[in-house]
Amino acid sequence: MITPVTYNIHVYKSRDFDVTFTLTDSNDDPIDLSSSTIEAQIRKSKDTNSDLITDLTVTETDLVNGEFKLSLTDTETADFEIGEGFYDVCITDASGISYTYIEGSVSFHESVTVKA
Repeated sequence: MITPVTYNIHVYKSRDFDVTFTLTDSNDDPIDLSSSTIEAQIRKSKDTNSDLITDLTVTETDLVNGEFKLSLTDTETADFEIGEGFYDVCITDASGISYTYIEGSVSFHESVTVKA
């Protein structure tokens, strides 16, 4: 059984967002994700029946070495309501077994600086 790591994120309206993760095992060796599928969603509460806020874009940066990036564009974040949500990262291996490796809260903030 995998115990998910908690990593809370902050997303600002009308701003690009991205975070890169590298998954390692208990010996700190990278986990090969090259045969895996990675999915991530933000929801209003920690419940699969909760309202979906958005799917996070997953970019496979270096799967052999356990690295991938989650992101949202400034256009995607423009319409988010200020408040809280929750996300997790579901990784399904080649045999079809799914685990949650990362989870956390999402804080949606108003931006202050007006882009030129």
